[in-house]
Amino acid sequence: DLWTAWSANIRQLLFMDQHDEAWPLVEQATQKFPLTPRLWFDRALVARARLANGAEVESLQNALRINPSWGVAARALADFQERHGDKQAARQTLERVIARDPLDVVTACKLAELEWEVGERAAALDRYEKAALLEPGYEPAWEGLANGSRMLGCAERSEAAVKGLTEQRPGEARSWLRLAQSLDPALVDERLAAWDRALELNPRCES
Repeated sequence: DLWTAWSANIRQLLFMDQHDEAWPLVEQATQKFPLTPRLWFDRALVARARLANGAEVESLQNALRINPSWGVAARALADFQERHGDKQAARQTLERVIARDPLDVVTACKLAELEWEVGERAAALDRYEKAALLEPGYEPAWEGLANGSRMLGCAERSEAAVKGLTEQRPGEARSWLRLAQSLDPALVDERLAAWDRALELNPRCES
């Protein structure tokens, strides 16, 4: 009677590459728990493993109908749409989720990656920067900001964002960690000072 048990069984069959055995089970699960988005996502995984494109996209769309702000399902649907050459649909899928959940930095970075690919690089850089400042611990956002700034000839923008972080969130150890990691290796004293500040704020900080 627990949907979680059905999901665990389905995932185990997938892990064992028993796709054909997983399919009837996931069909039963979605019939028994039709309003559980995680099971529709499981169905999409099984469908993809069986190369059933129609069932995959239908399952992801159902998951998002039930939970329109679920970034995991949205990113999977956007990946499907990209694989089939519809970048515009992928973009719209991601934009809808971000409109509902502006704090979803993982989806925001996925959208920034797509914007970069289609040539909207200034918009992508803005999105990377916003995501990095919203969630300083999310590495892909900082990587996107640093790489994008360098490629667009404005490396100082990434550096300014990191320094701004220490001003906006001076009491967080990860702000100073980020600064220490981003500074030029030649600036030994400044890097050590940032590490010391991070350790002062969080003596148990390991990285």
